[in-house]
Amino acid sequence: MSKIDFKARYFVMQNRDGRRIVVDRFDRMHRYRKMARAFVNYTQFNGFVYYKHITLTQAIESYKPNLLNNFFNKVRRYYGDIAYIWTAEIQEERLEKYNEAVLHWHVIVGFLPGTDIDSSEIARLQRYWRYGNLDIRSIKRLNLSYILKYITKSLNNSIHKVRRISMSRIPLLYRHFKSNIIKCIEWAEYNLERLFGFYRVDSKGIYYRYFDDLFQKWRKDYMLLLNSWRLVGSFDGEPF
Repeated sequence: MSKIDFKARYFVMQNRDGRRIVVDRFDRMHRYRKMARAFVNYTQFNGFVYYKHITLTQAIESYKPNLLNNFFNKVRRYYGDIAYIWTAEIQEERLEKYNEAVLHWHVIVGFLPGTDIDSSEIARLQRYWRYGNLDIRSIKRLNLSYILKYITKSLNNSIHKVRRISMSRIPLLYRHFKSNIIKCIEWAEYNLERLFGFYRVDSKGIYYRYFDDLFQKWRKDYMLLLNSWRLVGSFDGEPF
């Protein structure tokens, strides 16, 4: 049996009361897998059939959370509704040659039908990204494996105190398998009079509230239960 590297696999979360819990990083990868699945499902269910893989590099290390937000806001204002997912990586060649840890981003963007990005549009996107170079290429077929390839690379590099992975706002429903999504949509179509047009999310899943006339109180009816991270236990008293 191979030895487990606890420092590499587990990390600690602590609340205000000082209680510490251990979270399995393998479950963290499971969370990112669900994010990637959500992006694929959401774009396919909502007509985003035109994909581009955009690589954003920086000339000088100047990471700020609003760099990507500024870029996406400009793209959205011009092209309309878009969906995106991105991962951050260290520029390994630059790190080896010059010992400079500079970030670059792999961004997958889904556009609606009718979008045509030719050479002039690429120049426009480059103007939107004024921090370095922009490279863009088409994706003939987007699937889960394509996205996970870049997520795995991002998790294995030496980025610290920086968000590694994120995406546009996508409902949690799409993080599940397509068969479950279809069942959920079919259920909603037959129960529209009960939904009141509102969905809510808590730690258990997606639900709506309704008033039970029989018992005269409000109840929750879950449409889909969500899998939470697996809490392994506590570091208290453990040798590591």
